Amino acid sequence: MNRWKRKLGAAALMLGGAVLLWGCGGKKDPLDALRESGTLRVALAETGAPFAQSVNGQPEGIEPDLARLTADALGVQVEYHIMDREQALDAVISGEADLAMGGLTAENGRSKGCLSSVSYGKRFLYLVTKAGDYVNSASDLDGESVGVSGNVSQEALQELTVSGNIRIISFSDAGQAEESLNKGEIKGFFCYQEEAESYLDDSGMLVQNLPFLVWEEYCAQASPENSALISGLNVLIQQQAEETADSAEDSAEAGGGQ
Repeated sequence: MNRWKRKLGAAALMLGGAVLLWGCGGKKDPLDALRESGTLRVALAETGAPFAQSVNGQPEGIEPDLARLTADALGVQVEYHIMDREQALDAVISGEADLAMGGLTAENGRSKGCLSSVSYGKRFLYLVTKAGDYVNSASDLDGESVGVSGNVSQEALQELTVSGNIRIISFSDAGQAEESLNKGEIKGFFCYQEEAESYLDDSGMLVQNLPFLVWEEYCAQASPENSALISGLNVLIQQQAEETADSAEDSAEAGGGQ
């Protein structure tokens, strides 16, 4: 998380320059109203580390860091409103929030008429089953009950449920899903990488990365009226991507020189 902040520090300066351009023009735009309010209102869905989670009551992660840097560039404070994905998108469209973040994809935004930023991160899904219980295709799950752990979005499982032959059961966390699996109530459960990794050394469990699973690619969302806010966010996100690529190249060169 701190490394993300360091990489974005220089990018915030670049965004500050872009913000100055947002206010140029003949009429007052939503960013002027945002500055006058002194607050960037962010509707945030908490999906867990490393993207968004509460630590001692405060949102932390890649998305809160990005929101804070955006607020700094605008010269305002950030104000978080914690809610689920659907509520976050609705808050943006109704004008109750300036940005929606937290495990939201471009498809999520389009369904509500929102504008999406460029992607700032991906999250992959894994299937955890009992050892030896291999799944090779979605058809292997036909007629089965399958668990979903934590904040995995239903959109991410759309390809699985299109036939209507798979029963999806939601669990608050991987521990509850594991208990149901051991009782024989479900064939397996889907979870994000952070939870899946905890089962890699468990000889009784099998973690599978399945080719038919889609990944979630996260974007910030805003109303069409806030297109300038999205444009500024894109500057920040793209700068971060460039810095990450440069850092990886420098590390590779340093390693090759040893």
